[in-house]
Amino acid sequence: MPKSQLAHDLLKISEDLVASAKPRQANLKRAISTAYYALFHCLSESCANHFIGKKKNGRAAWRQTYRALQHGFAKKACDSVNDSKQRKILEKFPDEIQDFALQFYNMQIKRHEADYDPYSRYRKSQVLADISATREVIRAFEAAPTSDRRAFAALVLFQRRD
Repeated sequence: MPKSQLAHDLLKISEDLVASAKPRQANLKRAISTAYYALFHCLSESCANHFIGKKKNGRAAWRQTYRALQHGFAKKACDSVNDSKQRKILEKFPDEIQDFALQFYNMQIKRHEADYDPYSRYRKSQVLADISATREVIRAFEAAPTSDRRAFAALVLFQRRD
């Protein structure tokens, strides 16, 4: 599958937001939020591509699948930190998928703090490290085997019936 152009563009925007020598806190917060959305859109596109196929094969169905990804549900599916059951499930995936899941989980927490906590403060170096880590997990995720990305798409989209 081709790389998610939107995800890579969002990462570039994140970098642009912190490019000045002393970026404003608002820019740092927006950069964190935008980096999270790079992960989210990368995953949304992966879900749609793996379940529907290329956009031209069914735009309405592709868009519906793309939009089906829910932030909270996906975060819970990616939680290998607090949920031992999810950890066992995620450990079955290759490192590229596990690393993506962990970054998705962590960046969603950071996005909520950046977007909703007016007292949160960030350092440029910290934000740049988050952007760099996000870029790396997206690159690795996009190179992961199709079968693993498809299985991960099912994990983040569909409720398990044990």
